[in-house]
Amino acid sequence: MASFNTQSHKRNKRLIEVGEMLLLGNTQTEIAVHLKVSTPTICRDVKEVKKRWLDQSRDTIAEFVATEGGRIDLIIKGLMAKAKTGKLQVIDRLCKLIELKMKLYGLDAKYLSENLRMIMADGANSNQDVGAISQGLRELEGVIDAGEGGGNGNGASSEVPTLN
Repeated sequence: MASFNTQSHKRNKRLIEVGEMLLLGNTQTEIAVHLKVSTPTICRDVKEVKKRWLDQSRDTIAEFVATEGGRIDLIIKGLMAKAKTGKLQVIDRLCKLIELKMKLYGLDAKYLSENLRMIMADGANSNQDVGAISQGLRELEGVIDAGEGGGNGNGASSEVPTLN
């Protein structure tokens, strides 16, 4: 067992050096000569280094999306009650936040926000217009609720989307 840990430690140390040399612009052949290992070994090491870099990038992106999505949710929840009163500026801000959230999760809710913007462009001078805006908000709430609990349409949770 000790030899496995020693080999694993040596390989991890070599992978770090391979990554550093890649970042400096060295070719695989140059890295192999410098580290005194075969070219196929360096080829495997380069694949492993790039895989680890990709995994770290995905984790970072997923963490960012989850954090920012949570922040947007808090703002949306704070604005939702004000938007239901029919204040157009609040509704507009809410629409923009929902669009931002959908884009963050890789979804596109432009069709909903465009419908609301068309109603708002005509002016909410009557109870019918305010009712239409309220209906639009209920639809947006449904989309948000479906996105939070029902996934993002590709089988993955919308809380932390996967990269395809």
